[in-house]
Amino acid sequence: MNKITPLALAALCVSSTPAWAISVGYPDHGVVSVAATATMDPTTGTLTLNNVDTAVTRNGLASVNDNLGGVATTSTDYGLNHAYASYANTDTNSVASAAASLWYDQITITGGSGTGTATLKASLNGTTDVGAPDGAAFYVLGTSAVNPMTLTSSTISFNSVSLPLSVDTSQLTTVASYAVGTQGAATACTSQLGNTCPTFNQILGTGTGQAIQANLAGSLSFTYGQSFYLVGLLTTGAGQNFSTATPATTTFDFSNTGLLNQIVLPQGAILSDASGTIYNVAAVPEPAEWLTLVAGLGLVGLVARRRA
Repeated sequence: MNKITPLALAALCVSSTPAWAISVGYPDHGVVSVAATATMDPTTGTLTLNNVDTAVTRNGLASVNDNLGGVATTSTDYGLNHAYASYANTDTNSVASAAASLWYDQITITGGSGTGTATLKASLNGTTDVGAPDGAAFYVLGTSAVNPMTLTSSTISFNSVSLPLSVDTSQLTTVASYAVGTQGAATACTSQLGNTCPTFNQILGTGTGQAIQANLAGSLSFTYGQSFYLVGLLTTGAGQNFSTATPATTTFDFSNTGLLNQIVLPQGAILSDASGTIYNVAAVPEPAEWLTLVAGLGLVGLVARRRA
């Protein structure tokens, strides 16, 4: 049977290029939030977005509700993604709901010469209720040498229909990522996207209140004084799998959140960003500082032993 891939629908949401990007060109930083429900023509397999809402301001809320079980909400800030999608398989208005949250920021690191390595730490926290419908969520933290809004569009094949994907994550250098979904979503993703389907870190079974808590970390290489773009993307979706199972709802709640926790730079490096956001930036201690730290810990241990 045909199945909606929630990730594909969320990708379609991101493809809705905001008006500000068209009217003023591509700024060096930005946020995009898109929430939508969708219908599908069972004869042609054409997937059409309806009840679409967008926000392109920091923490601006995009929210839709088809009043029959399709709900999606999302908001975005620099370093911070929120997305929520819920779908009931008794919904006769829609076949899926999805929320997509995207931010990007131009970054420049100075204070050194040549190349260096930075470490990015992030976390993904959410709760899922898995019923009859399928659902999935995908988070990626990455970098791009060019403005993400100019990346070459790719397409996703869905029931012989090509869906546009404006932000082609295959052209991002992934620093950290995490994908979670139902077995049906993972199977449909593989069959519809092939090798471009992300690897699912978690496959969920039926049940309520399933917590998703993933601490992520990855490193990136940079050149001092050379700007690049830092990108955070979170998509969530839930959709009809045309199952005859008992009526139930599937909810993927990542309103708390995809979060860039920390950027660890080499000693002496300085980070500046186009948006003016104050990211949590730390420095890797110099070898001498490590020795001092180790000696200090040893002294603490010695004092503790003497007291004992």
